[in-house]
Amino acid sequence: MRPIRVLAVILASLTMLAAPAVMTVPAANASTTPKNVVYGFGPGCPALHSSSWAHPMVRPGQAHFGLSCEVGIDRIRWHDWRRLSAAGHGSFLLFTGVGFRHRPATISLSRVRRHNGRRYLSHLVIVWTSTNGAHHKLIFNWRHDAAMHIWLWK
Repeated sequence: MRPIRVLAVILASLTMLAAPAVMTVPAANASTTPKNVVYGFGPGCPALHSSSWAHPMVRPGQAHFGLSCEVGIDRIRWHDWRRLSAAGHGSFLLFTGVGFRHRPATISLSRVRRHNGRRYLSHLVIVWTSTNGAHHKLIFNWRHDAAMHIWLWK
């Protein structure tokens, strides 16, 4: 009985010594894998800080579009962030002239491009349903407009 306990202690010790080495390998590989980013997302109006090539983000939680922020999506929950696309859902901000109404929406990003060696997603689609049941779709592309890059809708 005693040799079995000694063997169990030795095996447990070897396992504990090997575990940190095994556990650090996947983390190191995951951190070196570059992620696609998206530009022009984040809190605030694009004219204030999110335009051009500033503030690249991975899985941002919100975005406001148009120089007066009349369109946006917040509370974004990404269920997919892949090499060629990203998809999620959130709350579409529908400007009423006096404030915003929130409508459930889906969001998708695609069309990978490169800027200074960094991959970014340049095509954006937001789909939502209004209170009367009508389906709406906004399509944006990350493009240059006059003096800066900004999300422009078709």
